[in-house]
Amino acid sequence: MTPSAVIQVKPGIGDVIWHLPFIRAIARAAPGGQVTFFVPPSSGASELLQADPAVAATIYFQHFGSELQRGINLIRLVALLRRQQLRSLWILDRTIRPALAAALAGIPERIGLGLGPQSLFITNRGIGQEHFHDHPIDWLRALMMEMKVPLPSTEPDLHLPPAVLTKVGAKFADCTRPWIVLAIGASHSDKDWPDAAWREFLVRLETPGTVFLIGGPTNTARAQHFMASTGGVRIVNACELRLIEAAALLRLHFPRGQIRRNALKHLCRCNPRHAAGGRPAIGHDGVDEFRIGQNRSRAE
Repeated sequence: MTPSAVIQVKPGIGDVIWHLPFIRAIARAAPGGQVTFFVPPSSGASELLQADPAVAATIYFQHFGSELQRGINLIRLVALLRRQQLRSLWILDRTIRPALAAALAGIPERIGLGLGPQSLFITNRGIGQEHFHDHPIDWLRALMMEMKVPLPSTEPDLHLPPAVLTKVGAKFADCTRPWIVLAIGASHSDKDWPDAAWREFLVRLETPGTVFLIGGPTNTARAQHFMASTGGVRIVNACELRLIEAAALLRLHFPRGQIRRNALKHLCRCNPRHAAGGRPAIGHDGVDEFRIGQNRSRAE
């Protein structure tokens, strides 16, 4: 087990993706060039980061729930952290409980943002209260600067196992390009389009290539229903793919090989040149007004 670790409490897959540059920056500065990553299980981080050399291990912990459950989760987190015998823990959020748990677990170096009451439980001076209302990415940029940790880029580049890329590439080798990959479903219903909007979008989508629908097994039947409304567009129901396989499909889809943050949870925010037939890409991050034929939705 590594002496250094990172903890982040956000539950989403996209949250893992956008945290990657910061996790890697911390790992480069850590003994042995690796960290242990603590994260909620809903993030899928263990599967997503299995090929990342900066992450020695991914350990899941429960963070959310009722007030009683949160208290129980705190006690369990203290025990979990104590068992790892860590020298340092980076807390990539302004929340209090991970910092308190680290202090109760006796971790000597507790590095955090120090925004609000969290400052009572960390050992660095934090980033200053003037950052309180900044975007979370800007919080972490400021933390890297404060701790003098080089941050070459904030663009994630998910490392995928070559065997998975090969398997997924072979599975869909006969599918006509260009490819369009759409992620249906979301962690919350207000982040997803209603079925009627999806059907309209798919019916009116024009491409000489292949459209893939991903979203996990819970969306398999939904994707099958959408396929019945395609009006001739070739659609592949890829919801049966495991998370790491869906990530591989996205990697194979992007010519430059980069999977941008939130790409696994929402429509891919493609560079327009990467879209089918050179057409502009459409980005989506919620159920705000849905408009066909414009470069992007109002939600983006």
